[in-house]
Order: sequence, then C-alpha cells, then structure tokens
Amino acid sequence: MKRILTFFVLILFLGCNTEKIQKLEKQVSELDSLNASQSQYVEDITLMIGDVYDNLETIRQKQGILSKVSHDVETGQVTKDPKTIINSINDGFTQINTVLDQNQKKIEELEKRLRSYRINNKGLNKLVKQLKETIVIREQEIDSLRTVISSLNITIEGLEVQVAEQTVKIEKQTQKLNTAHYIIATEDSLYSYGIAHRRGGFIGIGRKLILKKDFTLEKFKTVDISKFNSLEIPRSDGDFEILTTHASNSFEIKSGDKKSHLTIKNADQFWVKSKVLIVVIDD
Repeated sequence: MKRILTFFVLILFLGCNTEKIQKLEKQVSELDSLNASQSQYVEDITLMIGDVYDNLETIRQKQGILSKVSHDVETGQVTKDPKTIINSINDGFTQINTVLDQNQKKIEELEKRLRSYRINNKGLNKLVKQLKETIVIREQEIDSLRTVISSLNITIEGLEVQVAEQTVKIEKQTQKLNTAHYIIATEDSLYSYGIAHRRGGFIGIGRKLILKKDFTLEKFKTVDISKFNSLEIPRSDGDFEILTTHASNSFEIKSGDKKSHLTIKNADQFWVKSKVLIVVIDD
C-alpha cells in the first residue's frame, strides 16, 4: 500500500514540475523573440539614420559646388558661359531639393516608428532629435545660399550680355580674318578699273603692269578662305599670270587646252601676304 501511495505522489510531483518547465520555456521563447525584434528595430532605425546622414553629406557637397560658382561669379573668375552657369545652379538646387524631400520623409518615418514601438529608447530618440537639428541648420544654410545666388542673377545676366557681345565681336573678327577677294581680268580691264597701271616699256614693249596702292574692291569677288580652295581660270598655261604674291608651295596649277585650275593646298600660307588674288588673263 505504501508503495502505491509513493508512486502516485511521485507522478503528481513530476506533473507539476513539467507544467512549470513548459511555462518557463514559453517565457524564455517570448523573451528571445522580444530581443530579436528589438535588435531588428534598432538596426532598421540605425540604417535609416545613416541614410539621412548620407543625404546630408550629399547636400554639403552640392553646397560646396554652388558656393564656388557664387565665388567665381563675384570675383570675375568665370570660366564657363552664363547659360552653363545658370543651368549648373538650377540643377544643383533641384538635386538639393530632392534630397531635402527625401530627408523629410525619412524623419517622419523615423518619428512614426519611434512612437509606435512599445519600448522607449532614449538613445535613439536623442539621436533623431540631433539629426533634426542638423537638418534645420543645413536648410538655413541652403536658404542663405539661395539669397546669395539670387543676388547674382543680375551679374550673370550682365555676363550673358557681355558674352553675347563678345561672341558677335569674335564672329565679326573671324569673318574679317577669313575674308579674301579675287578677280580674273585682262590687263586693259584692270587698268580701266583703277586696280593697276602700266609702267615702263617703249611703244608697248617691256611694259609692266603694277598694282596701285589705293585700288577699290568693287570689281572683286569676296570669298571665305576657310571654304575657298580652288579657282577655275579660263585660260591655258602661259595665257595668264598671277599678279599678287603667294607662297609657291601653297598652291598648284593644272592646265588644260582652254582652262586651268588653281588649287590652294595651304590657305594660311597662300593668303599670309595678301588677302587679294589677282589673275591677269590674255585678251
């Protein structure tokens, strides 16, 4: 009888312990799950904060670029045309605005997650607060930079006018440098046009045709030397003469039965002594 009683007591004791063990295991499991959840929460928040700081660094770099542009304009050290400067400024502020919007959304998400989490993490709250303060300071700096850049608009517009005027001036100078004149005419025609006069000789023998110093270009044809590289002369070899001076190695002449072709091989050398080409042809 004693053995039976002892047996039932032992069963009751083991049953109670098993229930306690299961309850304890459940608590441990819940605690592990809570710890894992909290660790993941902290990791997510930390990554979001890191993203915001990365964005702030991007803004800082853009600020540096815009500040340099502002300094260059103020000190007259501009190396780019005004349109490029304006586009660069607008692109810079567009990118900054995009990053600021991203930061605002991330901060709102951070605050929402901090409020919803059941455990109050003072360290994270403090970190987010400092982050918001940094963002406010950065936004104030951006607003100040906007004010400075706005004041430069007049300067940039003035530069644009100057560049436009300079461009026109350069184009005119280039056009002038690239402009040359030529004429193909008989000796009598050149004489009658007041381009040349006759000198020396006796009853027409040994007479030379000399260019006048003050002749006009009225009868000449105008060409762009950057595009003008050949000329057809309506005479064969020996029936014409080039009266103006040009480097002999800068051109070549190929003659046929009734006409010849002058080809300019090096325009710079050909026109270096004179921007006028006069070809005298026989009657």
